[in-house]
Amino acid sequence: MGAMSESLQQVYVKHYGRRKWTQRTLTVERIWKEIERKILALPLDYTKLKLYQDGLPKCGQELEIAKSVAVGGSTNFQLLVRLVEKGAQLIGTEDPDLLIQEYNRLRNALDNLAGSRGRVQPKKSVPASRASASVEGFVPQRDKYIAARIDETLRDGETGILFMGVIHRANEMLPSDIRISYLLPI
Repeated sequence: MGAMSESLQQVYVKHYGRRKWTQRTLTVERIWKEIERKILALPLDYTKLKLYQDGLPKCGQELEIAKSVAVGGSTNFQLLVRLVEKGAQLIGTEDPDLLIQEYNRLRNALDNLAGSRGRVQPKKSVPASRASASVEGFVPQRDKYIAARIDETLRDGETGILFMGVIHRANEMLPSDIRISYLLPI
């Protein structure tokens, strides 16, 4: 969803202020540095390491996408590229059609939030069930696909690392024969 990052930043800054945006950015950078430190400290055979990234479609252009996003400044994708350079394999993780649907849903929500003049609109009261569905969007469907994709591509004796945002629950859908460890508390 990187194409919306500038618009998301503008809406966030208008709603919470520049200081909160800067704090958020620094926190995210610290988290990714800690993730990188922990991964590089693991006793990994990079030739048997598969990388899975939420938002990365199965398309045959995964590495090109990762490099492009990394050059754009994403610490997350810079780490993916470094791990690939060490011998890891980057796996297209998501269904492109679901990603497009989710992108369009988020784009519409962002446009509605920003309004025609780019101003943040006041929050409206929304029933909890509708708000939950709005936040989740296509995430449960995407998570099901991600879990199936990992099951389909990760072989015995290999290690997989899944990078996913906190709203995702693909880890809960993985088959029981896949052992899960977490780099950060969940």
